[in-house]
Amino acid sequence: MNQSNAFAKETMRGFVGYFQLAWRSEAFAVRTKRDGEIRYFDTASEAELAAWRIKHKIEDLKLVRGGETISSHHAAADALFPTLVRQKGSSRYTKVETVRRRA
Repeated sequence: MNQSNAFAKETMRGFVGYFQLAWRSEAFAVRTKRDGEIRYFDTASEAELAAWRIKHKIEDLKLVRGGETISSHHAAADALFPTLVRQKGSSRYTKVETVRRRA
């Protein structure tokens, strides 16, 4: 429990990808989108890759890291360094100095 995994099993028709979610104990087979039938792959690596992709797609929507958000970390860092400004969409910081002019 609390551990997710993805793997492939060999069958008579080909390889089937299986994934296990962190909050469930059973493994689910990769299925087709339209019919819901089990999807068979030619190689084990293709089946495992499809299982990992589906597992990540499901878990990324549901899992939260302790209720924290990244924006709270940015706000705390900005409070420590008020002279650094981060541009929107950029990971680099620019040092900004304010100069007061005489009136």
